[in-house]
Amino acid sequence: MSKFLSGKVVQGFGEGKRFLSMHEYRQKVRESLGFSPFPGTLNIETDVSKLKEFLSKSKAIHLNGFERNSKRFFGVTLYRAWISSFNAALVFPEKKRHPENIVEIISDINLRKKLKLRNGDEIKIQRWNE
Repeated sequence: MSKFLSGKVVQGFGEGKRFLSMHEYRQKVRESLGFSPFPGTLNIETDVSKLKEFLSKSKAIHLNGFERNSKRFFGVTLYRAWISSFNAALVFPEKKRHPENIVEIISDINLRKKLKLRNGDEIKIQRWNE
């Protein structure tokens, strides 16, 4: 079983910025992961069976949803990881728009900019516990 998950950088919907700018999500991530998330996600396309295998050896961290101004915001499940030497987490929202083979990743930095990533570039994600 590999401690790495490979994927190809793809364009997202641009919604990560909106959600990760919300105080409630930022606070929950900070409390659970120990870092404040950059307001945006890095999206990768990967093999679903390899993703499931990768996650099977990782600890899930669930963040509960909340209400704001009578609107419900859903919870998310996070899996800590490393990309290069940077803190990261794979994010699986309870309510999602992406297909199963697209994974959203958060970090305390702009991974796309810091690692000079463009759509189509390959990256490796390392499980947190290894």
